[in-house]
Amino acid sequence: MVQEIQTPVLSHPSAAGAASYKTTAGAASHKSAAGPASYKQIFFGGLLCGLPLLAHAQFDKTPWPRAQATPAIDVVDLQGQRWTSAALKGRVVVLNFWATWCAPCQEEMPSLQALHQDPKPGPGDARPAVVIAINVKESPSTVRRFMAAHQLDLPVVLDAQGDLTRQWGVRIYPTTVLIGPEGRARWRVVGELDWSGPTARAWLKDLQAPTATAKSAAMSTDKSTAKPTAQ
Repeated sequence: MVQEIQTPVLSHPSAAGAASYKTTAGAASHKSAAGPASYKQIFFGGLLCGLPLLAHAQFDKTPWPRAQATPAIDVVDLQGQRWTSAALKGRVVVLNFWATWCAPCQEEMPSLQALHQDPKPGPGDARPAVVIAINVKESPSTVRRFMAAHQLDLPVVLDAQGDLTRQWGVRIYPTTVLIGPEGRARWRVVGELDWSGPTARAWLKDLQAPTATAKSAAMSTDKSTAKPTAQ
């Protein structure tokens, strides 16, 4: 089904012609997308993955739909380590979908590596975040060459047939899903971001305090419907 693509929005005043594209659920940017109805999607998706990036990252952060279940994680990375939803419980997970041919993916990969190397635990006894990069439909040799050239050793999982990409509803690269310690997907971030910068660090810190975050969200949700109670 063709997804609606909204009008491009300039995200930086000094960047003529460079835009941040917001979509309702992401626009298809797969190389293999076919059919006349997909041309517009390919064009805009290609722009996101092909434009030279600005000094300021461009991204669109949206909540994971409450009615949408979080897919189970059960993958093995290139180093042979298995990652499962059960084993990741109690950790914030940064699940990044990328490809070597995608320019914004190339730009943000060093910051994902930096986050992997220095995940900075949150408040109290919070455990460090886990970064897992899902490469979409590329050969092991291609991915290994890219990792060697960029000195990457973060966990990389090959999604050879695109099954994981479909399960997580990814249509634009890069797309990153932020998963809370309880194992539930909380946010979807479409576009390139400095994952070792203050903005991303603040997001992760917030996710690493699930009790406070859940309480805040509940208060926000109930604000309009709350009734006074007897004291």
